[in-house]
Amino acid sequence: VESAEGEAAGNTIYFSNSLTGVVQGGHLLRVWGTQRDVTERHETARALRASEARYRALFDNVGDGFCVVRMLYAEDEDRQTGERPTDYRIVAANPAFARHTGLVDGVGKTVREMVPTIEPFWIETYGRVARTGEAERFESYVAAWDRHFEVY
Repeated sequence: VESAEGEAAGNTIYFSNSLTGVVQGGHLLRVWGTQRDVTERHETARALRASEARYRALFDNVGDGFCVVRMLYAEDEDRQTGERPTDYRIVAANPAFARHTGLVDGVGKTVREMVPTIEPFWIETYGRVARTGEAERFESYVAAWDRHFEVY
């Protein structure tokens, strides 16, 4: 059980409490317990929530389209080495990504589900970035949308 206690200086200290008792004949005979200061954990969690809120506000409001993808690989020997990507799944995307690409409700779907005719260039390039960890900046055309995209 956790508790919060105020200090004279106005700070709140958080404790994790553990109590054990001995009951005999319906009466409490003895109680003992421990109390551990978990204030740092609470402060870390609060800071993390604030950081996530700032990140989410930036992610949702930036004008550039932004997405996070997970590469998918062939179900053969290439799966071990990650040599041959076959698709990618959108893990997260901001509203601007949907506006720029037209891929509304794309989170959780693969690009081939949404755009079966996607040029292999896109999957190959994202696969290379995932494999090497080296960022690439490029412009390319998507025929399905008749649009050019600058990606970085």
